[in-house]
Amino acid sequence: MKPSLLLEKLLRKHKLVGSPLREIAIENETNENVYAKLKENPFFKDIEECEAKGIYLCYDELVEYSMPTSQNIDATSHEEEIKYMGRELKAIFRDVLNSFYLAKKDDKYYLHIKYNEDPSSLVIGPPAITKKQPGNSEEIERFREIWNNKVEYRKFQNGEIRLCSSLNTTAQDTVRHKMLSMIFHIKTLPENPAKAEDGKRRGRILTPTVALDSVTIKYIELNKKKSHDSIIKSLDIIRESFPVSLLDSIYTGSYNRGTRAIAEDRSQIYLRVGRGHLWPEKDECLSDASITALNGILGKALERRNKIEGITPDNTLFSSVFGENFEFIFDVPMEMVWHQDKYYLMNFRIQYERFFMEIALAQKVFPKLCALVKTLLHAHGIYPHYIGSKAVEILCYRTGYRANTLAGGLRAVLSTQYSYGYTLDIRPGKNKIRAKSTGNIEVTHRDGVYTINLPNERMFNKINQVFKKALLIMESIPGVTNTHEISSSFKEMFIPSVQDISFSLSPTQMKGYEEVSHYSSALGGSSNKAADEVHISKILHSMGCIPYFCRSGVIHVSVDEMDSLDMIVGASLLLTGMRYINLRGHQIQGCKERVE
Repeated sequence: MKPSLLLEKLLRKHKLVGSPLREIAIENETNENVYAKLKENPFFKDIEECEAKGIYLCYDELVEYSMPTSQNIDATSHEEEIKYMGRELKAIFRDVLNSFYLAKKDDKYYLHIKYNEDPSSLVIGPPAITKKQPGNSEEIERFREIWNNKVEYRKFQNGEIRLCSSLNTTAQDTVRHKMLSMIFHIKTLPENPAKAEDGKRRGRILTPTVALDSVTIKYIELNKKKSHDSIIKSLDIIRESFPVSLLDSIYTGSYNRGTRAIAEDRSQIYLRVGRGHLWPEKDECLSDASITALNGILGKALERRNKIEGITPDNTLFSSVFGENFEFIFDVPMEMVWHQDKYYLMNFRIQYERFFMEIALAQKVFPKLCALVKTLLHAHGIYPHYIGSKAVEILCYRTGYRANTLAGGLRAVLSTQYSYGYTLDIRPGKNKIRAKSTGNIEVTHRDGVYTINLPNERMFNKINQVFKKALLIMESIPGVTNTHEISSSFKEMFIPSVQDISFSLSPTQMKGYEEVSHYSSALGGSSNKAADEVHISKILHSMGCIPYFCRSGVIHVSVDEMDSLDMIVGASLLLTGMRYINLRGHQIQGCKERVE
């Protein structure tokens, strides 16, 4: 039967590698028929819903493998290979396995796996055979055979006794590697020579090996809501004596959503003011003065538990609690006539918060995935200066939302060439996203449409390049060493490229960097305190260059007009107060030696 073009297009769209090993016969070339045929495999049970919402199907593992040279599989035995994989995966991963899909491209096989959750180092086996608990002796024998009799009995809280096997591994994310090694000779770093006579398939894992322990520690540190209780208590205390009634406090921001990647992110708290007072709604000056007065009273009332930073030009109150930054904003409907933009933004923020909390409830790993992708872009100097928090989250929603593991979600995000613009409908029950090359993201919510600007096309292409490079590193360097430790490939994804960089500045001595002549911390910027990156970025952009503020503290600068290099280097040193410089092979006036 002639291959279905619609089926091939659909499989490519959802990043499935190769052609189905089991033939999928499509009689009528329609979406409905293709969906129906695909859903015969549990792996594709959500394909129709994903297509309707415009998100990718996602899988959590991709293994590329080949058969042993002594065992050639032809088309007639494809069904046997599928049955073999199903039997082995179910026996090893047990309840963690959701479903799988097997494909072939040229002489390689591609195993796509969906997990219900990240595999644990404790493998829970079949129920033990006791007087009160009959077990399956064949299943027990099979479990012992797989784990070489390294099994133990464990009693669980429900009173059930089961056979278990504990994997000796120090890193949580190498558990997948150990379990897949029961089926394949997995490529490691350095490569572990496979024994040809054992009949195992030779494979390599194309899903990233994430350093879960370090990622989780950093994630919890940045997103643990340690200050929320303090703010709630403070607001409860001041309610009785406050001049207006405070009906509610609504939190918005990446800290509240659990997607924060840098400590500088500031959350917004909207304080909804109730009725029972007269408001000067016909006088803009008096209305603004009333908001200013409320900010002053609020700041005075909060200062015992909060560090008050002051009132902003937008007439909001900045404060910090336990190192977390907040912005208090009064929601007074009577002032809406004077500040429509404020309430336009507020309505969007609240609706987006509802949308994100709703989708995150269904996919627990999704907020952590968003934070990890932000960290990657921050390491390359792109986030948050060129792309905002919500824009990154929306890109992740498009591609990695359906993944049940961090590794699977990261691969989905990195393996995509993103369109320069999207439309997203976050109204209740919708949650639809579509590509639309407009240079921005148009978000439709219950109260209107809000536009999130994307960076210029050159910078957006840079984002796609960062993802492409990270994917290349991930696929070319094995994620695990032959001693079952995480290799350097995960760290290498976070090292920014200096291919188009004209010069770099660093606060500390690094290889290839030289100390600035006549350096003085009193000259220009201060090395003892954080520089105003927004101000620096604005000035350098106006001079015709692009600065990248990397997570390491290094600033890479790309200069288009090299005739201005001398002036830009001087301005950068004055603005930042950096002590060390790498001129990337260029020479400027006053430098006697060429800096390599």
